[in-house]
Amino acid sequence: MVVQQRSHLQHLWEQRRLSEAREEYQRLLAAGMTDAETHLLGALVARFQPTPDYRQARLALERAAAAQPTGVTLGKVQLAMGNLLRELGETHAAIEYYESFIKEIAAYPDLKPVCLGAAYYNLGLALRCVRRYDEALLAYETACREFRANDFPDYLRQCLQNMAWLHCLMGDIRLAESALVEAEDLCDSAEARWQQQVGWAYLEAVSGERSNALTRCDRIIKAESEAPPVVVSHAYWVAGQVALTLGQIEQASMLADQAISWSIRVQNDVRPMHDANRLRRDINQLKLHKDLSGA
Repeated sequence: MVVQQRSHLQHLWEQRRLSEAREEYQRLLAAGMTDAETHLLGALVARFQPTPDYRQARLALERAAAAQPTGVTLGKVQLAMGNLLRELGETHAAIEYYESFIKEIAAYPDLKPVCLGAAYYNLGLALRCVRRYDEALLAYETACREFRANDFPDYLRQCLQNMAWLHCLMGDIRLAESALVEAEDLCDSAEARWQQQVGWAYLEAVSGERSNALTRCDRIIKAESEAPPVVVSHAYWVAGQVALTLGQIEQASMLADQAISWSIRVQNDVRPMHDANRLRRDINQLKLHKDLSGA
């Protein structure tokens, strides 16, 4: 009976009829007709409302965990909780959660092909946010191996694009380019291609091809109605980094403001906000240095 009732909630979620899905989850909850999968759906519905309800998402995931899920459902619940913590900015807690889950996977052999790559990938995202770059790189590399071995091309593409970004942050242009080249053939959606474009823009910026980088960023910004907010935010961020490198502080400041504005629109990814705020701090530090030095 629970499975039959859950199927309607699943249908509403897949159709992105989020208001109806939220009401259906509450109805099932009140009727006591829930299981771990139902709570997991309830958490997704709460997170992806026009105004995300993170409190309800967390409660739903706690209920899902309390239902003692097994198999792939256990993996989904664990990953969803880690992702929620990361999205809420509780990055250190998310890291601990992912690391604990990776250790637990050893006790569930059926989870390894499905969840190990995703766990390492999300661990890498969290480590990158707290600037533990070497550890993040190891996590991405492990995730990529798992995605290749288990034939998850879309996850592999996302991991490669994020690895390229990390290599750029670490100043390794050759490895960044290698990751983007491998990702190129895996970009089978519009969003993936936008992500690839901003990745190339960042690589060009750090390799000194500033004119090419700015041209790509301008193209993305002019297509802001089509490009995902995460890509637009990062396009402003890359352009701001270039301006700062050239000593154009006021221009960099304006671009940082735009990057922050667009990062607020991004759901399920705190990295654009981290990057935009870091650019703002770098600008403020440079302004302070100039004021103190009289330059």
